[in-house]
Amino acid sequence: MEYIDNTILTTEGITGKRKNPICSIIILVIGACMVWKSSELDSLIPSMEIGGALTAVGAMIALYGFIKLLIICNTKKRIPYFNGKPLKRIEKFYEGDKLVQLCNAVNNKDLNAIEKIETSSISAVILVSYESKDGKIRAMQVQEYVPHQHIPSTETVFFD
Repeated sequence: MEYIDNTILTTEGITGKRKNPICSIIILVIGACMVWKSSELDSLIPSMEIGGALTAVGAMIALYGFIKLLIICNTKKRIPYFNGKPLKRIEKFYEGDKLVQLCNAVNNKDLNAIEKIETSSISAVILVSYESKDGKIRAMQVQEYVPHQHIPSTETVFFD
């Protein structure tokens, strides 16, 4: 079975977009400007030696922006969009004994039965869903925890 994250991106009408790097670029530029201007600050106010501290803070901000930019540019993960708006990813956790009950409810497309199943803080079973804000798209998949990963227990089910 294929994971819902891959299936949702191959669905008609849904496109995958990478995160926008603009925020990371702005953070990088702000940090670089702080480093650049910190040397002038000591000459303007010689009694307060805050240029070194400003340089260190600016360098950390620039480094954060640079690392964030690298992560965004190198990631292959895409965010699903429908009609130009991102789909919301929701994860609900359940205990292991709820697996069969949850699989039956999802396969039968029974939202009332899904809502009645008690959630838990234990992630033995996860219900992963993607929903659009207007309610036109709703897809769910049940995943079960096996050591070190969650594997799909159901196919991706689209609700009408």
